[in-house]
Amino acid sequence: MIIAMLLQALSLVAPSVTLSEARAMSPSDLAARLLPEKDHGPVVDAIVNGRGGLTPPSQIVDRIWLVEQMVPFDTTICRSHVFNIEMGSDDPAAKPWLNPVPTHPVKVEQYDRLWVPPAGRATVATCAAAPAQASGFSHSGLDLREASNLVEQARSAFSSTGLHRKFTVYCRGQRDACGKDSKMTLAALDWSSLGMVELVTQKGEPYSLGDPNPVEGAPGSHVQFTFPYAAKGATWVITVDRAPDIKAVRMEAHTIIYE
Repeated sequence: MIIAMLLQALSLVAPSVTLSEARAMSPSDLAARLLPEKDHGPVVDAIVNGRGGLTPPSQIVDRIWLVEQMVPFDTTICRSHVFNIEMGSDDPAAKPWLNPVPTHPVKVEQYDRLWVPPAGRATVATCAAAPAQASGFSHSGLDLREASNLVEQARSAFSSTGLHRKFTVYCRGQRDACGKDSKMTLAALDWSSLGMVELVTQKGEPYSLGDPNPVEGAPGSHVQFTFPYAAKGATWVITVDRAPDIKAVRMEAHTIIYE
């Protein structure tokens, strides 16, 4: 009876990990340690406390992102789940910048990322070939189907076969980013490098709290696509005016530093 009670108590203890352990473990091993009761696909990437300048000066694990392998969402788009795990310590006196104490999950949030394979067709093989650290593009509050539809509309319009369609293109960028023909530059976009799709205001700005956010597909709506470092090292910020077909495209190359 005592042994059974001890085993039950041990089973209720939250799984924990130290910073050195987390950095040495594979993504799949971290998922097995921290998400033992959660169903998920193969985990191919783990971000411990952030990357680059986003990594806090800490001796403990504050947060871990675990990224699933991409799988087909539809015939042209891949999807993966990302688990955002907030970590905490049982020792309130511990100083995280000094004491390498173990931490355990205190909150787990799951969100989806989408990704466009270079071949333009989403299959088990093309989705699984996504770079491990490419967790796809964010969709800023749009549901997955809306985001996929907006991407597919733009891809079709921008493609070499869609260039005959009647829409205007305005382009501005340094280092000859626009090229000799802006429409041909649009057609050459690498959609696998897409970082974000979102609805924006007529001025191309994100909606603020309280702004009237138009229903997707409504006449006059504006959609913005962001491609980090895809404009000869700068970032393409491409805004389309659609009603509901694409009527105008504004593409600008911005210098943006991502951490």
